[in-house]
Amino acid sequence: MTWELNIKKAENGFICEWEDEEDGCGTVIKNEVIEDNDTDFEENIEIDTMIKLLNKVKEFYGVHYSKHNKRNLVIKVEETYSNRATTVSEVLD
Repeated sequence: MTWELNIKKAENGFICEWEDEEDGCGTVIKNEVIEDNDTDFEENIEIDTMIKLLNKVKEFYGVHYSKHNKRNLVIKVEETYSNRATTVSEVLD
């Protein structure tokens, strides 16, 4: 079985499309819209939407976080202050 996820950029987000097998129907085309949502700051909209898209890709291909794994793929935002990169957790502490 081949897993293929097609991603198209739309004006207000992304459209993910893939083929799936359904009982009694054979192969069907499914899609999911990952839409830009309003956030507190306009500059965060694209970042928040990209995080949703990357998490969809992880889920589609079966990459999941587990506390039992020695290594996990984590998608996070890195804030930059005064020319020094800082993680969100450092800022909140």
